[in-house]
Amino acid sequence: MPTMPTRRWPSREQRRVRAWETYIDLADAAAWMGERLRIALEMFGISMEEFRLLTLLTSKGPLTLREASEERRRDRKNMYETIRQAEEFGWVSWEVRRVGPDEVKKGCFPKDRRGGNSRPSRMGVVRLTDEGERLIGTVLPRQQRVAEAMLRPLDGRERARLSKICRKLRQEEAVGKLTVAAALIRAEREGE
Repeated sequence: MPTMPTRRWPSREQRRVRAWETYIDLADAAAWMGERLRIALEMFGISMEEFRLLTLLTSKGPLTLREASEERRRDRKNMYETIRQAEEFGWVSWEVRRVGPDEVKKGCFPKDRRGGNSRPSRMGVVRLTDEGERLIGTVLPRQQRVAEAMLRPLDGRERARLSKICRKLRQEEAVGKLTVAAALIRAEREGE
């Protein structure tokens, strides 16, 4: 009776090499797609970050700086700069209005100001202008066609799987940062 071959699990080094190759493939694919989409946006004189801001405001509506930066996973300083640039072009408006503590997330107010009986506070809100809505109405369908053309080699299941993998990688961002830091520390120790 023939014996079943035993399954051999990859060694730690083999897993490390495989992970590195996957990372390189993913980074190359992301850079390639990003470049194609960036070139298509340049026809309209809009940067990728401005485009992402406009699509975010289209889908979510008016947002505070904190909400926009959390949605885009960017620090507030960089998000503020993107908003300022988009405002200069007339695509968004930045207005300061009075809001009550019930209208915003808990973390936006100090603990002593939380609750229904606090006085209203001033908060900046960014929203699309009519010009911004016209621009995104023109640019978004074109960008969608470019993305569809780039993803044409993948069937529907593969696209869904790729999207799920990308979301999973983003969810693991905090864990990944700690893992990368730990790997760097180990590499430094091994090098000493």
